[in-house]
Amino acid sequence: MPPEAVLLKAEAIEAGYGTMQVLWGIDLDVRAGETVLLLGTNGAGKTTFLKSLVGLVEARRGSVKLGGEDVTRLREEPTPEEEAALAAEAFFEPEAAESLRTREGAEPAESPPPAAKS
Repeated sequence: MPPEAVLLKAEAIEAGYGTMQVLWGIDLDVRAGETVLLLGTNGAGKTTFLKSLVGLVEARRGSVKLGGEDVTRLREEPTPEEEAALAAEAFFEPEAAESLRTREGAEPAESPPPAAKS
C-alpha cells in the first residue's frame, strides 16, 4: 500500500451517551506509516472518539472507513471478552508505551510541597 494511502478515515463523527452529546463533527485520517497521538484534557472526548472508531460507542452521525470499507455500523454489541481484549491491546501494547518515553535529558516535574496542616 502506498505511504499516502488512507488506512483509517473518520468523517464528521458525532457520538455521546444517552442524551449527552460528547463529540461534534470529528475528522481523522491515518495514513500508512503514520503514528497518531490523540491529546486532550479530561472529559474532552478522547475515549469516546476511540470507542466510536471501533464500534463500542455508536456514532450518531458520520462514518468510519477502514481500508476504504465503511465499518461505522458493522459491529454488534461486543462480548465482555472482546472488550477486555480491546482494552489490553489498546492500553498495554509495549511498542506504544516505548514510543511515549520522555526525550533524552528531560526531567520529570517536581512534586508540589505537602500542604501545611492547620
